[in-house]
Amino acid sequence: MLKKEIDHWLIYATIFIAPIVVYFFYLSSFPLTYDELRSVQSVTVDYNWLRQGRWGMFYLNMFYSSNPVLPFVGIYISSVLCGIVVIKLFLFSRRESTFKALLFSLIVFLSYPSLIYFYDFSTISYSLGFIYILTYFSVLYFLSDSFLKNLIAILALTISIALYQSSLTVFIVMFMISLFFRSHNNLGKLFLKLFIGILLSIVIYYFSVKFFVLINNVEANSYVSSFVSYKFDKQSLLILFTNFFHHVFSFYTFSYSKFISHNYFLVILLFFSVLFSFINHKKIIPNSKIVTIFKLLVIILCPFTLNLLSPVDIPTRTLIALPLAVSFLSFIVLSHYQNKLFIGLSIFSVLFNIISVNKLSFVSKNAWNYDQRVGSMMIERIYNKPGYTELLLSKNKIPVHLVGFMGRKENQYNREIENIGKSFFSWGNNELLNVARLFNTMGFDEFRFANPLMLQSDFNQIRDMPNWPENGSVRIISGAVVIKVSDYSEAQVRTMCSIFKKNNIPDSCLVTYNPQSIKFSIQSYDKDMEMLDSHILKESRLVNARYRNGVLFPLSSDSQIILPNFNNNSKNSEISLSIKGDYEHDDTVEIYFKRTANEGYSANNMIRINILASNPSIIINLPSYLFKNGLRVDPSNHKTPINNFSVDVNNM
Repeated sequence: MLKKEIDHWLIYATIFIAPIVVYFFYLSSFPLTYDELRSVQSVTVDYNWLRQGRWGMFYLNMFYSSNPVLPFVGIYISSVLCGIVVIKLFLFSRRESTFKALLFSLIVFLSYPSLIYFYDFSTISYSLGFIYILTYFSVLYFLSDSFLKNLIAILALTISIALYQSSLTVFIVMFMISLFFRSHNNLGKLFLKLFIGILLSIVIYYFSVKFFVLINNVEANSYVSSFVSYKFDKQSLLILFTNFFHHVFSFYTFSYSKFISHNYFLVILLFFSVLFSFINHKKIIPNSKIVTIFKLLVIILCPFTLNLLSPVDIPTRTLIALPLAVSFLSFIVLSHYQNKLFIGLSIFSVLFNIISVNKLSFVSKNAWNYDQRVGSMMIERIYNKPGYTELLLSKNKIPVHLVGFMGRKENQYNREIENIGKSFFSWGNNELLNVARLFNTMGFDEFRFANPLMLQSDFNQIRDMPNWPENGSVRIISGAVVIKVSDYSEAQVRTMCSIFKKNNIPDSCLVTYNPQSIKFSIQSYDKDMEMLDSHILKESRLVNARYRNGVLFPLSSDSQIILPNFNNNSKNSEISLSIKGDYEHDDTVEIYFKRTANEGYSANNMIRINILASNPSIIINLPSYLFKNGLRVDPSNHKTPINNFSVDVNNM
């Protein structure tokens, strides 16, 4: 073996240790996430995967749903499969012809730890290993002249797309990497073969989705197409491509908000990879500079391809090919340049990447530990409740009803970066059945979720409960344990109020969103109420709206009425806000408030109220301190004029 190759073996062996350490750390301290809790004890098959066109995930999830070690199985298989590929080639392949295959496999292995921490999105992570292995062998078989292997490659790519549509970018990046160091005189033929293979895989995938949707009797939704939103005009395309290259720059410089620390070594590495490929391309591949640079640019830009579907941000989890491209930048410099500066640059880039993703894993582990501690305190409260033993004996499994959602205050140790570090109690709409599964994974098997129907009659009573961790935030109501961490989320309100007919909806159900759990009450009109300001609309500032002769004319769906300040010395007193008008159809009124005079209005400090056309007047009693810095009332989501419109503020 050449001395240069021996030096490379030592370098690769050194870098090889880093991902092994990461795999070990992750498997020894695996933090559960929201989706894993849903899957671990799933009692029903999740047909949403089929509706979204991911029949591969549907069957993979169904296979694992009853497995109590689900979180470990997916990552364990993924790490072992990737590791076996590398170790096998490392131990048994020393020939020059297989040397490049070893390097390619090492890129895959080096990339995978970044994927685990980069997303922390369990329903994707336990499929990533399968996606990488399927696409890896799909690329190898695509390069074969055997028709049978080509057919297997197409089927493997189809399955990987069925697991996650973004796996197509992984395949393209791997394919370009496999061609980068190979000498081919018929590159045009290979690219045509690539195009036909991808096209056939997409066609097979399309009809397979139709087939699995049909046999499972479900209706497909427009999940993927919902991300597509652009126009073929000059301005829209300019915005689209500007955002695209901004994303590319942000991720490769580690300046995106997802990263805790920057990796400037990677930026320098990117620059030298492009520069050296251009200057010394003859040492890499006997093709023109244009072809060499084209391959490199495809590898660098391809992970972001789905960002071209819409000028709006595409979910970060779609960038599953990005770590592969990042690892390749180190690979290209290490493979051809023995200068100590460039070798050190590559190693530092890899190590900084490992450090960055380990910081994210620390954040994720902290979040899981926090959820466990909160869960333990909740269970202790439940155990100390009078009537707990009798309830357990009578029901065998205690129904648990979790109300609302709860985040965490961030500091240098507790961060929330998209999915990473997100508390279980603040995930999604926080479906009402989650907390029992959290308790089950902690080893407390006596809990199950409470059917919302059994507590619908107690809706108002539950809404009046104090929030966690105040006394009274955990109660036994109607044979179920109720834990309230905040007011009901909007999705929870819809669930709890679904039983009521439109003409018989309780007043409390009209308030659908109240994230700050502001105390409120709905009341009927009282002619004896003291009006604080009879000219409030004249003194208010209207944005995107006009008011004339008792008629409000919204100029857009974002019409606003900013009320003047009302000072009240008593913080315990209430002020009633009356909103009246002849609404032509059901509508929504949003009330925004500010804690301080200098802050702006935000969706987190807001109360959303449904206005029914059958009863278009509402009076809501709110704490007087909310009026101190001026309320903002968004009177409608439509542009339809509202006759006989008025806003009044009254003393209780």
